[in-house]
Amino acid sequence: MQKLVSKTSKAISFADVGVYYPRPVKNIFRKREQNDGFWALKDVTFEIEEGDVLGIIGNNGAGKSTTLSLISGIISQSKGLVETYGNKSTLLSINAGFSSSLSGRKNIMLLGLSLGIRRQVITASMDEIIAFSELEDFIDEPVETYSSGMKARLGFSTALVLQPDILLIDEVLGVGDRNFKKKSNEAIKEKLRGNSTAVVVSHSERIILALCNKVLWLDKGISMAFGDPDKVVQEYIAFCESA
Repeated sequence: MQKLVSKTSKAISFADVGVYYPRPVKNIFRKREQNDGFWALKDVTFEIEEGDVLGIIGNNGAGKSTTLSLISGIISQSKGLVETYGNKSTLLSINAGFSSSLSGRKNIMLLGLSLGIRRQVITASMDEIIAFSELEDFIDEPVETYSSGMKARLGFSTALVLQPDILLIDEVLGVGDRNFKKKSNEAIKEKLRGNSTAVVVSHSERIILALCNKVLWLDKGISMAFGDPDKVVQEYIAFCESA
């Protein structure tokens, strides 16, 4: 169960969190063994406060996206306690909530409301969102007519401008064409230089060190280190080079 925390400087807290996935049984006549499955996360504990930017590093299959999914509430943990404060936006999957038959403008409203943003705030931010997305000529067309890049730009712009309490960024420091990618990179970096709380998943140590004040290193679902970015990243690089 995920608990929403209020009236505290705490933003995200994991206490002995585990996520277990049972493996499917192909033979219907064979009973499932108790160990038929795997732990995507196992006994992960960390805490960040409002204004922190947490970087999550690790090889493929380390549990990075699983951690983001827990924070965003997409999945629930099998054990332990996850606490979060405020509304959250995942920039990677924000376009998954689009209603294809509605216009881009109406989808901005729907996405904003789904993030817990008040209608008046969304309306006041509408022009800025549209301008940032560079979709002025298409904003009143149905989203089903949009390319995947246009959808990504619309979702990205909505999440960025409406400023949810926690930004969850999964390898999407830039979407769309080269010019929009550069603009979106700079916009995220500028936002994270302020007082935004964010979780950034990236394979780039350079990006992690540039943006984050705390780093969590995961390996095969286990927390290997948490804390100072320089120290944790150096330990991670040494581990990868020795493997």
